[in-house]
Amino acid sequence: MRKLFGILALTAIFGTAMAQEGGNFQVTAILGNNPLFNTSYNVPLPSYSVDETGLANAPETYLKVSNSSTSGANTVTNMAGVQLAYYLGPVDVNFMYAADLSITPKKDYVPGNTADLYPDAGNDIDLYRQPDLKAVTGVYKSNWYLNVGGNFHVENKRANGYGGVRLGYKKSRYETMDPYTKGADGESVTDYMLYNKSTKEGKIAAFQTAIVAGAECVANCGFVFGVEFLPFSYQYSVIEIDPDGQYHYAVAHHNVKFFSTPTLKLGVRF
Repeated sequence: MRKLFGILALTAIFGTAMAQEGGNFQVTAILGNNPLFNTSYNVPLPSYSVDETGLANAPETYLKVSNSSTSGANTVTNMAGVQLAYYLGPVDVNFMYAADLSITPKKDYVPGNTADLYPDAGNDIDLYRQPDLKAVTGVYKSNWYLNVGGNFHVENKRANGYGGVRLGYKKSRYETMDPYTKGADGESVTDYMLYNKSTKEGKIAAFQTAIVAGAECVANCGFVFGVEFLPFSYQYSVIEIDPDGQYHYAVAHHNVKFFSTPTLKLGVRF
């Protein structure tokens, strides 16, 4: 929330300083539906050396969006991203992009010194003891979304209504890298890695198309307040496990919505 209010404050200051009524450019903060996949669910990863591969849950479980309980749900405290628009008379063309990237490098197990290596150390044993250093699994997550659209505006004295179309695409990738670990027998070896791939990967991709409707009010200083919703939207999603390996598995999912995804718009036109 602190970041959100900071962005809105900068937007307002920028608009007051530069905005002119009737300008062609608009920068808008979109509040409501966060379109990124919820990576806390993790794209499903392959389990090697098994007789069956596939999803552990229904496909829609992995298609939930960030900070939401169901796909497409939203709250005004979410910030979907920043939209850029250019106006050509009563028509605008717009673009929005959002991304989330997370990387944890793997850390291999490192054996330490144990007490039985220093039988004559006596009370000074702690001076020689070196603990084992635990392994950490490497994780790579990428989650991004973009859309492009166009709207036709009908203006009047107080507000302008608009309608248009939007095309969107989003993709999430989740990959883990197994480190060198301590075996169950106490030896510093991972036999599993001798016979299986040390990396696991899963992907989700989705294509979206929607009809857009909304209304905007533009102040003399160029500040814009608006509301928007989708009378119709369609999303086609594909979930892939081990996309480049012999355990490759893919499943598709279709989602159709009517009168969904209300959002607030705060921006400046200049």
